[in-house]
Amino acid sequence: MQNIYRLCFFSLLLFIHTTSSAEVYKWTDENGQVHYGQQPPQGKQAQQIKAPPPPTIDPRDAEKKIEQLILEQENLDRARAYEKELTKQQTIQQQNNEKQCETAKSNLQSYQNNPNRKSRLPDGTIQRLSEEERQQTIESLKAQVNVYCN
Repeated sequence: MQNIYRLCFFSLLLFIHTTSSAEVYKWTDENGQVHYGQQPPQGKQAQQIKAPPPPTIDPRDAEKKIEQLILEQENLDRARAYEKELTKQQTIQQQNNEKQCETAKSNLQSYQNNPNRKSRLPDGTIQRLSEEERQQTIESLKAQVNVYCN
C-alpha cells in the first residue's frame, strides 16, 4: 500500500517536473514555414516561447484522484489473484478428471476382458461376480468413463 502511494507521488512529481521545465522554440525556415521544437535549430535564429504555467490542481481533488487510482489498482490486483486461483483450481480439477478417466478406462477394460473376475467384498472376502453383477459393474464403469473422459 505504501509503495502505491510512493509510486503515485513520484509519478506526479515527474509529471510536474517535465511539464514545468519544457522549453519551446519557434523559428521560420527559408521557405517561410513556421516550426516549433524543444531545441533551437543549428545556425538559425529562434524565439523561445514561454509556455503558460500548468493549471493549478486542488490538493484535495488530486488526493481523491490518487485514492481512486489506488482503489482501482487494488481491485484489479484482487481480480487478477482471483483469476489466477480459479485457473489453478480448474487445472487441478482437470488433472483429477484425467486420472479418474484413466482409472475408469482401465477398470472397464479389465471387467470386459475378464468374465471370471473376482471382487473383494467390504468385509474382505473375495467372491466371483455373477454375469449380471459383472454387466452392472461394466455399465457403471461406462458411465464413469463418460463423466470423466469428456
